[in-house]
This record gives sequence, C-alpha cells and structure tokens, in this order.
Amino acid sequence: EALDRQPSPELRPADTPPGLPFADLDIDATGGALEWPPLLSAMELPEVKSDTARALMNASLSDRLVAETVRLAGQVQEGLAEEGLFLQDLAPRHAARATWMDYASGKRSKAIARDLSGITDDVALTLGRTRLRSEAEFRDIALRFVASYQRLIARVAEETGAETRLIELAETAGGRAFLLMAQLTGAFEQPLDPADA
Repeated sequence: EALDRQPSPELRPADTPPGLPFADLDIDATGGALEWPPLLSAMELPEVKSDTARALMNASLSDRLVAETVRLAGQVQEGLAEEGLFLQDLAPRHAARATWMDYASGKRSKAIARDLSGITDDVALTLGRTRLRSEAEFRDIALRFVASYQRLIARVAEETGAETRLIELAETAGGRAFLLMAQLTGAFEQPLDPADA
C-alpha cells in the first residue's frame, strides 16, 4: 500500500547528518552534467573516506542535480540502515526498458506501477514502510529523493543510449533506494508534481 504523499519542507544542507556519502556536497553549485561512468559510481554511494568517494565528490560539484540526488540517497540509505535494511541486500526485479522510458518521460499508470514495483521482499517492504510512517523527517527526505531521482532520469532519457542507461542507474545502490521509496510512496503510479520538475 502506497503512503499518502504530503508536502515536504525545504531540505537545507545543514539538515544532512555528518558522515553520510557526499554529505558535504554544495548543492548550489552549477556547471555541466557529470559524465556517465562517474555518475554511476557516485550513485553507488561509496564510503566517504575512500579516495574514490573524494574524487567523485569533487567531480559531482559540477552537476547540481547529481550532487543533490546522491546526497539525498545517502540520507535514505542511512535511515534504512537504522532499521536494519541495507540496500545491497535488495535484489529487485527490473522493469522493461520501454517501461523505464515511459516513466522517465512522465507517464504514470497502474501498468507502469506494476512493472516498476520490483521489490518483493516482505521484510524490506515492511521495514521501509515502518521508517516512512514513524519518522516524519525521513519521510520528507525520501520524498525529496524520489523527486530528485525523477528529475535525473528525465534528463537521462534524453541522452544517447537512454534505455540502457536507465537500467544501469536502477542497478546502483541509489537506484535500489529509489525503487523501494518510489514503490512505497506510490510514485510509480502518481503523476509527477509540476513543482518537483
């Protein structure tokens, strides 16, 4: 059962707990889009102390959307871990490429929701739903993350090789976080709020 969507307050950089992946990213930075391989690596949410994470952090500063999405994905990951749910343990069934393209272009329907709702682990769904319902701050972060990821895939859908790239993105740790949060909040069936675009 999808949770009812509610407005989310503005999430400021100060709201980011220390130590999360890419917690110090300046999301007000502007610049060109991050290249594909670094973007995928960033969405794997590497440990912040690693050389790879530091290099990706610097690279992500040029891409405001990626910086924001990765930061929020890290917060979602931390919240789920507190419930004993780890993204690497999720093994979602991935939707067809055509379905991802339809979703990225803004289409919403029950059929799209059925295809994209690939998390079937009852424990994962219960733990995720519990966190969303019991902690308003986490719910706000999760909704912001879903909206940010939607903007990211809308951009990816306009690029060469988009069908393959959307699947590759969904297979990252950040992608798995999106699959779970979108499924639990009804974002696969619900039209995209123009305010989130």
